[in-house]
Order: sequence, then structure tokens, then C-alpha cells
Amino acid sequence: MATTGTSTETPLRRLRQRLGLSQPNMAARLGVRLSTYRAYEYGQLKNIPQRVANAARTLSIDPEYSYVIALYGGRPLHEVAKEWAERMGVGESPTEIAAALGVNKSTVSRWLDPDAPVKLSTEELIKYDRRVEREAAYFLASKKRNKQ
Repeated sequence: MATTGTSTETPLRRLRQRLGLSQPNMAARLGVRLSTYRAYEYGQLKNIPQRVANAARTLSIDPEYSYVIALYGGRPLHEVAKEWAERMGVGESPTEIAAALGVNKSTVSRWLDPDAPVKLSTEELIKYDRRVEREAAYFLASKKRNKQ
């Protein structure tokens, strides 16, 4: 394991970073206190209980995380936001996207700015992807009703 400064590159840290989770979110997902998780991540506690290792293994192959990472991983947020707008059948204006996703207009404006250093965590991407799916289903259903 490589050491950089005071932190150690452990498998748990690599997993957490790959999933885009904060340390508190990762600790909650593994069912441990934040201080305990940090001790595992920094290599201060070497003996990770089997239940924690199993939870990490499950998390690493969680289909929802894998799906979102495959779909959005590494893509600029402004491209993702425009794709969401298209899937939901709303225009690309921040007001329309914000209304559909239940966020404020300034948040969406930052998302749409290619120069803004905005990133969403994997959990946030999952949350918004679920909303997009609901809105897209509603949009498609209303299109079908209007054709009849």
C-alpha cells in the first residue's frame, strides 16, 4: 500500500472514492461509526470484521451504483443535466429542469455551466436519476394519452 502524507491508500478508500461517497456515507453504508470507518480507511485498524467486509463487497457490486457509475461516471455534469432534460421532455432552461427535479434554479444553472467545478456524488446521481426516470415515465405516458 502506498502512503501519501498521513493517509494510506486502502481498498476501502479506493472503493469509497470509486463510488463517490463521503466518509460519513460510507460508514453508514457499512454500518459502523464514522471514527471506526476512518480507522479502517487509514489503516489504523487492520482487523476488519467479516460483516463489514461483506457489506463492502456487496456495496462494490451493488447494481444501482454500478449502473450510475457506468452511465454517468466521468461525464461532465452539464452534459448529464442536458440529457436529463431531454429524457424528461423539458426544455434546457434551468427553470424547467429545476421544477422537474425539485431543486432550485441556481443549482441547475451551476450544473449547466461547463466551467463550473460542480460534481455530484454517486448517491446524488442515483437520487436525481430516479427522479428523471419518474418524470420521463410521466412524460411518455402523457404523450401517449395526447395521441389518443
